[in-house]
Amino acid sequence: MDYKVFATDSFANDYERAVLYLVEELGSKEAASNLMAKVSNAVSILKSNPEIKAISRQPVLSARSLRVYFVGNYVLLYKSEKSTVYLVRFFHQSQLYGAASYWDSDTE
Repeated sequence: MDYKVFATDSFANDYERAVLYLVEELGSKEAASNLMAKVSNAVSILKSNPEIKAISRQPVLSARSLRVYFVGNYVLLYKSEKSTVYLVRFFHQSQLYGAASYWDSDTE
């Protein structure tokens, strides 16, 4: 059974910023295209097997039942509930995505 996939506004904004950074700041449309293909592949995997990753052990993430899926140098944070996979946030691995400051005003 395939799950429905829903991207939160926070995820969409994070993802758009990452792609724009690769294109505008680094001047690499190829890197942006590769990232988009990797994210698309990850979403396909999560759509059919959302529990492939365990709930994170980082306190801020586990409190939200978030799972971590690595996509190249990026981290896709997601959760699954009933028949839906929620794409919650998207960070570069160098960011402190487990920090409470990223989540204080987040409405998921």
